Parts: sequence; C-alpha cells; structure tokens
Amino acid sequence: MKRFSLLLPALQVPLAIALWEMGRFAQVPRRLDTLYSPTSTMVSFGINAPAVFFRALVFPLTRGNLWRPPDFLGFELEQLAFFVGVGILWYVVGRVLDRRRSNKLRIPRRITAGELVLNLLFVLLGLAILLEGIQGFRNPGRWNNRLGNYMEGTLFVAWSLVLIGIPVLRLAKRKHGGRSSVVTPIE
Repeated sequence: MKRFSLLLPALQVPLAIALWEMGRFAQVPRRLDTLYSPTSTMVSFGINAPAVFFRALVFPLTRGNLWRPPDFLGFELEQLAFFVGVGILWYVVGRVLDRRRSNKLRIPRRITAGELVLNLLFVLLGLAILLEGIQGFRNPGRWNNRLGNYMEGTLFVAWSLVLIGIPVLRLAKRKHGGRSSVVTPIE
C-alpha cells in the first residue's frame, strides 16, 4: 500500500510552490540595503529542511558569469532543484510511513556496514541542519526578517532532532537488543 508515499509529495510540493509564490508577492520593507527573505519562503525552507541541500547541488551552475541556465515556468534552477528535493524528501518520508503502517519493517539482528554508513549520513545531515537552525537564532536579523528566522530555525532544529535521533535510537536498539554487531566484509 503506497498511500503516504504518493500523498505526501502530492501535497508538499504544491505547498512549497505556494509558499514560494506568496514570498514573491510579499511586501519588502522599505530602505533595505541588504537582502530580504519573506517569511513564507523561510517557512517553506523550514518545513522541507533536508531538501534545501538540493539547491546546493545546482548552486555552482547558477553562479557564473559565462552561462546562466534559463528559467522554467518563472523558477530559477535552484528553486526547481529545491522543489524536486521536496518531492523526493516527502516520498521517502511517505515510504517509511507506509512500511511502518503495513508492518513490513524488518529489523535484522545485525547492523550492516551499508546501514551504518546510511545512518551516519543521516546524522551528518541532521548536524548540518542543526547548525543552520542555530544560526537563525544567533543572527535573527539575517535576511532582514526576525520572525522568519525564528520560524525557519525552529523547523530546522525539529528536522535535525529527527535526522539525528531516529538513526541513533535505531542503531542503539539493535546493538543492545540482541547479539548484533557491525558486519564486516570478512563475515
């Protein structure tokens, strides 16, 4: 049953686009000599914090003087990459929920090397998101939007707790739940 893996991306991608569009038409405070980011855009980033890294993947392609990718439907390449990341993020979240709902989560007794690496990557992603979330609290005037920074920072910290907490708890549960150990290539 693939309810959530289809439903969540179908809801979250249009929501991210709608929040982005709201940000396009937000009134920019007058007399700003630095960049401004609307609250709705920052909330969209916060709700979809792991997808923000998809923007970083195309960032080198968008910051050159020689060639600039064309806009598509009014969105730049970085924005499109973010929306693709939103779809992928919520598909993965939906898939996990679908598997949980159908009780098809197999929990082997041993921790494989691949699983250990994947969990480590999630923890590192969670730490990066945590640092970005803390930055929003340390520098609330960034992007000339105090409320937006607090909201985005809160959502980033929440995502970081999930991305750090779940893999750590899963590995600890397996390690202490049985005679599990990390599988080495020799075994």
